[in-house]
Amino acid sequence: MKKTSFLITPILLGSLLSALLFIFFSFDDKGPSFELSDPEMAPEPLKKEVMHGYKLMLNTWRMLPDHVGDKLTCSNCHFNGGDTKGGRNNGIPLTGVAAVYPTYNKRADQVIDLPTRINSCFERSMNGKKLDPESCSMRALVTYLQWISRGYPIYQPIPWRGLEPIKTESKPDPVKGAQVFKTYCADCHGKEGHGQNNDTLQVPALWGNGSFNDGAGMHHVDTLAAFIHANMPYNIPELSEEEALNVAAYIHDQPRPHFKD
Repeated sequence: MKKTSFLITPILLGSLLSALLFIFFSFDDKGPSFELSDPEMAPEPLKKEVMHGYKLMLNTWRMLPDHVGDKLTCSNCHFNGGDTKGGRNNGIPLTGVAAVYPTYNKRADQVIDLPTRINSCFERSMNGKKLDPESCSMRALVTYLQWISRGYPIYQPIPWRGLEPIKTESKPDPVKGAQVFKTYCADCHGKEGHGQNNDTLQVPALWGNGSFNDGAGMHHVDTLAAFIHANMPYNIPELSEEEALNVAAYIHDQPRPHFKD
């Protein structure tokens, strides 16, 4: 018995040491270390599916016209298909997100899986219809998100997830926001907020029938303001927090499709 205990103890100590080393080298003060996964680098058995999902992220309304009721694409919010760690001019990141599903959703007040969350975007941000959870398109989107989340620790907090809230205590002023829009936004998004969608440009509509409906996350002034502050004008985000809040309020007040829950 003593010999058995003596043999087991080093094994247990070794396992404990390995676990501690993994934690030490995998985490820092900002959370788990994590490298982005290029979709092009997916192994052959997965690459076709991963690349299909990536293309759907970049060309959603063109590739899925029966499920998208506006002229938006996932990458309008999730730059580069969400394959970023967020921050300035990187949109809303999706890396790591597949590692936290299924998860509790406050809006739905229930635990939901990843396809359900994706379909929520189709109904709200895309002002469209759900995908069949068993469809090729849904499978491709899920596989893509799993690929760019590979290696992320299951159910660990994602430090770059979502948007960093703006901290200004100013009250949103849509009148001032109209001037911000005219100065910084209208050249790309159009004076009437209709965007530009052609073979060379995909600038999203910010209101009207071609934009997200009033059930979308971007219809919340604080969410839209945080996105604008971190990312707009595109490639040269330079608006102050107050300007971002004001123009978000202006955009929020414009007409858009109604979400039929």
